[in-house]
Amino acid sequence: MMAPTPYALMDNETLERTEAELVQELELRESQSSELSPVPAFATMPSEQLEDMLGDVRANLAGREAQAAAATS
Repeated sequence: MMAPTPYALMDNETLERTEAELVQELELRESQSSELSPVPAFATMPSEQLEDMLGDVRANLAGREAQAAAATS
């Protein structure tokens, strides 16, 4: 059995905040803004890694939404 990802251990609020921070960091890079990164650790990561993390976070949120929908139907 695979160990859970760190995202699987986060609550929805933390996942949503992390998603917003990743999106903000990627948008800052695209605009080449001089604004500081919302999360200093993100500033040193390659964009590809941030995009992978964003995909993982979004997949986790989508999985939770699907589980919740299945549980209520």
